[in-house]
Amino acid sequence: MRHFSPLVYNILLTDFDFMFLLFTFNLIFTYTDPIFSIIQTKLCDIAYCNDRIISLLNRLKKFRNDDSCFKNIYSKLFFEILDIIINQIEIRFKDISSLSFLELTDHSKFDAFNRNFPEKQLVNNYQGFFNNEKLKRELQILYSDKFLFGNSEKITEMIKFIYDNDIITDVPESYKLFSLIVSLPPTSACVERSFSALKRIKSYTRNKISQSRLNNLSLLAIERGLLKQLMKDDSFYDK
Repeated sequence: MRHFSPLVYNILLTDFDFMFLLFTFNLIFTYTDPIFSIIQTKLCDIAYCNDRIISLLNRLKKFRNDDSCFKNIYSKLFFEILDIIINQIEIRFKDISSLSFLELTDHSKFDAFNRNFPEKQLVNNYQGFFNNEKLKRELQILYSDKFLFGNSEKITEMIKFIYDNDIITDVPESYKLFSLIVSLPPTSACVERSFSALKRIKSYTRNKISQSRLNNLSLLAIERGLLKQLMKDDSFYDK
C-alpha cells in the first residue's frame, strides 16, 4: 500500500474536488457494500437477493431525484456518477430471476417446499438437459427427508454422498441439478483471476507462444491449487 506524507493528506482534505468524490462514493458504497456481501452469502436465496438489489436501486434512484445534495455544477457530476452505477447494476443483475432454480437446493426451505412444492422454480432454462417430472419426484423425496443425501447441508457434500454410495443412476436429475449449481461461480472474481493469469503468461517477451502451450500453461496457473495437491503424491512425477 502506498503511503503519503501528512502534507499530502492535508492538501487532499482541503481540495474540494477530492472531498466531493470522497463524499459521493462513501455515500454510494455505504449502501452497495452490504448488499454485495449479502449476495455472496445468500446465492441460493434468489428471491431475497433480488429484493435486496431492487431495494438498493430504489435507494440510489431516490438520491438521484434529490436536488438537495448539491446546488452547483457538482450536482451534474453527482447525478452522472449515480446514473452510471444504477445502469451497471441493472445490466449486471437483469437476468438474476433466471437463477431462481437455485432455491430448489436451499436447505433452509426444504420444510416449506415439502408442504408446498415450488413449481415455478423448476428448471426452465435447461429444458433439454433435465426431465422436470423426474426431477420433481426426486426433489419431493429429498424435501420429505432433508438428510437423504448425507448429514450435510452443503451441496458439494451431497454430491459426494451420491457419488460415494453409487446412487447416481437412482437420482440422476438431482445429481445433474447439484452439479450444475456448484459449477456456477458466485462471483466474477475467478474469471478475472483467469485473465490476470493469462496476462502474466502471455507477456510482451512471450508473445509468440503457441496456442496449445498457452492453453496448457493457463490451465496450470488457474488450477495451481489442484496442481499443488497432486504434487504431494510421489507418483505424480512418474507420469
